[in-house]
Amino acid sequence: MSALSGYRALVAKVDATCARIQSEYAAHIACRKGCGDCCRNISVFPVEAAVLSEAVRRLSPEVLQAARQRALEQAEACPLLNDGACLVYNARPIICRTHGMPILVPDEDGRIDACPKNFRNLSSLPMSDVIDLNRLNEMLWAVHALFVRENGAVSKSERITIAQVVLGA
Repeated sequence: MSALSGYRALVAKVDATCARIQSEYAAHIACRKGCGDCCRNISVFPVEAAVLSEAVRRLSPEVLQAARQRALEQAEACPLLNDGACLVYNARPIICRTHGMPILVPDEDGRIDACPKNFRNLSSLPMSDVIDLNRLNEMLWAVHALFVRENGAVSKSERITIAQVVLGA
């Protein structure tokens, strides 16, 4: 299995988990197209940047130029956010796919975090409906490490901002 196919398999697993949670808790989730509160110019692993770059290169020249302009402005918002919608929604990084979902944060308290607009009227959630961030990051790291081995030139610790992806595409 190549790193990109491993990454795509991980994305499918994350999407299935998020879809199940969204379906089960639809009345408690405010995240919708048009809300870009979580959409920031974050950094991603090169394996994610490769998938993003493919999608960015498929944008029309006009849309790509506007995204590049936003990237050059070095704003905090993601340069791929346009009118509250992700220009490359199907290729978005894993962290973007889990925004708003209940996440088990790997700190000493083991707290559950989510968008403050979501899950407001729930006092608790079963752990089966919470994404374990530590486990997810371990799986992403494994796929990334395979990508590094396959592509040699990339450092295991290197991260690339979404703006860099947009400008390099």
